[in-house]
Amino acid sequence: MRGCVSLNSVDFFEKYIKKGKILRVGLIVLLWLATFSTAHAGDGDTTIVQVFGNNGIHFGDQSVFANDSVTVLANGRVIERTLVLPTFENPVRITAEVEIIPDDNGNTCSADPWDRGGNVTLHLPFHYPIELIKYITGYGGHTTHEEDVSALASVLQGEKSIQVFIDTWTSPAWKVNLKLIYVEDVNYVNPAWVAPVYYEQWLMREDVTNTAPATTLDVPAGLDSFNIAYFTSGHSLVGSGGDEFITKANVIYVNETEVFRQSPWRSNCTSFASVNPCGNYPPSRSGWCPGDGVHPNLVDVSSNISVGEQVIRHSVENIRAEHGYWRVSSYLAGWDSGEQIAPQSISLDPMEGTDIFTNQQVALRVRLRDSNGNWVHNGNATVRLQSDSAGVTFRDSQGIWSNPMDVDVSNGEILVWMQADVSSPEVNVWATDAAGSLTTSDTLSFSVILNYAITASAVADFECNSTSEAAEHAIDGTTATKWCANDALPHWLTITFPDSTPINYIVIKHAGTTTAPSGDPGANDHSGMNTTNFLIQHRVDGAWETLFDVVGNPGTAEGDITEHGLAEAVTIKDLRLYITDPGEDNAARIYEIEVYNLPNPPLSIDDNRWELPIAEQFQLKQNYPNPFNGETIIEMSVPQAGDMVATVVNSLGQIVARLHNGSIASGDYSLRWDGRDGNNVAVASGVYYLNIRYTDNYGRFTSKTIVMNYLK
Repeated sequence: MRGCVSLNSVDFFEKYIKKGKILRVGLIVLLWLATFSTAHAGDGDTTIVQVFGNNGIHFGDQSVFANDSVTVLANGRVIERTLVLPTFENPVRITAEVEIIPDDNGNTCSADPWDRGGNVTLHLPFHYPIELIKYITGYGGHTTHEEDVSALASVLQGEKSIQVFIDTWTSPAWKVNLKLIYVEDVNYVNPAWVAPVYYEQWLMREDVTNTAPATTLDVPAGLDSFNIAYFTSGHSLVGSGGDEFITKANVIYVNETEVFRQSPWRSNCTSFASVNPCGNYPPSRSGWCPGDGVHPNLVDVSSNISVGEQVIRHSVENIRAEHGYWRVSSYLAGWDSGEQIAPQSISLDPMEGTDIFTNQQVALRVRLRDSNGNWVHNGNATVRLQSDSAGVTFRDSQGIWSNPMDVDVSNGEILVWMQADVSSPEVNVWATDAAGSLTTSDTLSFSVILNYAITASAVADFECNSTSEAAEHAIDGTTATKWCANDALPHWLTITFPDSTPINYIVIKHAGTTTAPSGDPGANDHSGMNTTNFLIQHRVDGAWETLFDVVGNPGTAEGDITEHGLAEAVTIKDLRLYITDPGEDNAARIYEIEVYNLPNPPLSIDDNRWELPIAEQFQLKQNYPNPFNGETIIEMSVPQAGDMVATVVNSLGQIVARLHNGSIASGDYSLRWDGRDGNNVAVASGVYYLNIRYTDNYGRFTSKTIVMNYLK
């Protein structure tokens, strides 16, 4: 069978290496010891292994980033470390935690501003890699991801090689911290046996048949309980029309019996806005959102696996040729405990940390877990979300905001959203089973960073309309047209707080096409209504003292939201926005003012920008001639000024040449490519992809790709 291999087969190595995958085989020559502390006196002892510490991942000369203990591979996009992991006599719970940090030296968005697929993998000689964590970076955002990898305890010990991969094409790009946390737990039951099943970073249409990709495993005797852990995420070759934006059925067969079918989908990627500071937040996607982690599906295959050779086959149905590919991996774990996998408890996990802003929508993942703490994919329950704070509300993807809120959990998991419109600095939330048969989740405590303006009152010297454009509307946090100063004269708005308040961070939302949401009375306003010059002041001994003097706030979409941070907090009672130049249309409009006292100012916060449809006016034509053997021409139409990156990519996803990188004016253009790479060396014959990433001056993002055939 094509793709059906034994893990001990020489054919496996030939096929795997020919496809350009990264696989470590043979003897490990060098050995580096991780720094970790251990104690084995009793249950609950913890060992932390720091695998990587602030190590760089870039696209460039990989030798620059290597050191005595870390090897750099794949032109800098993979870091690897071989080390000795601790061993335990007692059962152990293991958590893998990875932190991805933009390598921008403190200059926001100067490193890699895109969303990049990545993962953490454990590499075993003569086997497929085992994926520990799968994630997608934010658009230049700082993210953290963790995964319970306790099922891998039997292989996460002794001398092992671990890699971190980020599919970046820039330099500098990212820094990585990775640690493994081992906690002894006598009540836990680790699998007695684990085997990698499959790993593929580029699962294309031609790789999926009725018999492939498949792996044959030799299952030992003495096991009576089995789980397949399966990671999957869709990816695109053609931008907004690619398969990552179209749900696909992922199917697993054991001995040609279907045991799993799911169409992965993220329904609200805007909930990850706070970890995407460098770009618009894309539409829903297959398997992940920018800044998200992809957790494995755990499939109970106890009734399908027996002793001896077992064939496990994966399929992603209807991958479109030249449109997309998938990254999938899996491993099989076997227990000898005799315990069947069934829901026993509820877990409630925040997707973006536990520091939230007033009225910020944050995602919570509700999961059903078995007695070992594993996610039960086939579990169902009615779960009640609740909080002890009246200002906290929840909703699911279809519902309305309420507290408490009941949700029906199918397939063992559901994503819900929470927001806190409260004056308390801390709120608690938890989840219970409506039927009372499952253990209640742990209580989550969220620290609320308060928008003090919501509790304040406001007056102005001039208001366009006392009903819809009153001063109070600039601070109440709703999505209605706010305060307007509709002439050429200077105008002011004063905010008075109930008590003297320490502040260090102010956000002002001006007019402009990316500010007001659809249906808002100000949705048709334009960037000419942005305030040009203004002062932010506070009253000291009866006189106004300037905190910020803003000159030249751009009359463009980039000036929609201005953020103003103080090195040290000041205590105020009255705050004033004094507009000295209302902009080119003499119609300054302020949609919202937010006032905070942040823990580490200045910071960029979730500004709740509303998502715009992708600009469809951008036109990219097929190259001609195609196929070509000398030079080919690609024509395109740019609707308005913006920034554009045009790259030629080979079938492995590696950048071959950059045809444009920077600003571009509106108009019609022709790009030319002569079949040479960035070093002016002719490339090999084959299929290449021209990818265009274009962002107009309103922040709207378009990605388009065409397929080019080069004949040398």
